[in-house]
Amino acid sequence: MATLVSMRSLKTTIWINLTFWDELANVANQHIEKGHQIYVSGRLILHTVEGDDGKEQTYYKVVVSIEFC
Repeated sequence: MATLVSMRSLKTTIWINLTFWDELANVANQHIEKGHQIYVSGRLILHTVEGDDGKEQTYYKVVVSIEFC
């Protein structure tokens, strides 16, 4: 998933990995293609690691969930 972030004159894209589990993963695999716009909700996970160059990098992931009302 890509998110456009605008701060004053700076515009950047943040890439966020999506994780689907169980039957939701099967449905997503059958119906979602690259470039499709989708709405997701779930749990945001941040993972910070130190790269080979010594700089910290933060990776974002959403564990997608579905709830029926």
